[in-house]
Amino acid sequence: MEEAEADEVAEDLRNAGLKDNLIGPDEHVLLSPVTVPQTVMAKQTARLDRLGQIMIDVLGRYWDRDSTGLLRQLGYHAAAADVLERTGLPATNPFARWDVIATPQGWRVLELNVGGATAGQDDRQMQQVYDRAAPDGLTVPPHPAPFETLARRLPPKLGSGLVVCDDDDELARSPISAQIAARSLRHLTGLDVPIVPASALLTGDSTPSAVFELFTLRECLRHPSRYVAYLDAVSAGDFVSVNPVQIDLLMNKATLALASQASAEGALPTSDAAIVDGLLPWTMPVSSQTRDAVARRQRQQTVLKAANGYGGQDVHCGWSMSDAAWTDLLNAAISGETAYVAQQRVTGVPVTLVAMSPQGEFVAFDTAPVLGIFCNGDQYGGGFARASMTDDAVVNAHNGAAVGVIRIDGE
Repeated sequence: MEEAEADEVAEDLRNAGLKDNLIGPDEHVLLSPVTVPQTVMAKQTARLDRLGQIMIDVLGRYWDRDSTGLLRQLGYHAAAADVLERTGLPATNPFARWDVIATPQGWRVLELNVGGATAGQDDRQMQQVYDRAAPDGLTVPPHPAPFETLARRLPPKLGSGLVVCDDDDELARSPISAQIAARSLRHLTGLDVPIVPASALLTGDSTPSAVFELFTLRECLRHPSRYVAYLDAVSAGDFVSVNPVQIDLLMNKATLALASQASAEGALPTSDAAIVDGLLPWTMPVSSQTRDAVARRQRQQTVLKAANGYGGQDVHCGWSMSDAAWTDLLNAAISGETAYVAQQRVTGVPVTLVAMSPQGEFVAFDTAPVLGIFCNGDQYGGGFARASMTDDAVVNAHNGAAVGVIRIDGE
């Protein structure tokens, strides 16, 4: 583009991203869209959808074998069993975002995000900017509607309404996730969608037809008194639970490790084992039983993650530590209360991208972007890209990553 045109498109993208709540005012906007061939996306979303179903099946098997041991491995204390006895285990793939990275060997899954961790869903205005700037004659496949994956979770009738509910503390700290969810649901339903804290849910005269939960099992365990009425209503089937708290088990990184373990044990059909081994990097729970196996891995190629962490929290990269510090970390992970998994370092294929800083400066850099993929069943349901502008291995907006959209290439 000519310089003046590039400036105009860049400013339009930033404004669109701010309106869509994909980026914040202090975050970098990714000017270069990340493009994925339509055939590749179709194949990979079908595999991601199947991986989610495999994880659900594996959780059920381990629960039946030893529910107490499973919860310990996932990093939940014993009270989680009481909640799960009332809610059941995950039964279907949730509304969620897969974080993946393209490597020379294919796509690799970094984690699965559910509830409030799914972040932005609406990229319509940014996509429209790219549509307008596309060269004449370029055919772009239709962009998935950003709310299609939400529509699958709603009941056909919402006579008593729909509410977005988050933990009291999270709402007070940052209401943006709730605001994004409420806006998305208003777009889908045409209804007013109020936002309520967990302690105020079900305190009115009527019970909503559906509740869109942004809190997870962890909040239920951390503040049990806030969730008594909610769990009673869930047990009684008083409303449709759009993001049931038990899906927190699928966001747990130890569940990825369980899927890998099931494949290694030969407990999966050949086709499912191929999906697990193809999409998941080597992942193993850290315990006294697995310490030697983890220690044998090259430190420079291993990362240690809190099983119950998300958003880049409590992630330790072996390549940035000394041997002594890595050994101390493993010992602390085994003896401490927090559950950890060890995972093979994932090195993606770098591409050249351009971002704009909040100050309006253009920055070109080479990196492997992380793709956030929403699946609408086995179809692509939209997504966005994050790209690190530094050498930081944890790629999210809080660490200065640039945020932008994914474009589908019809070729």
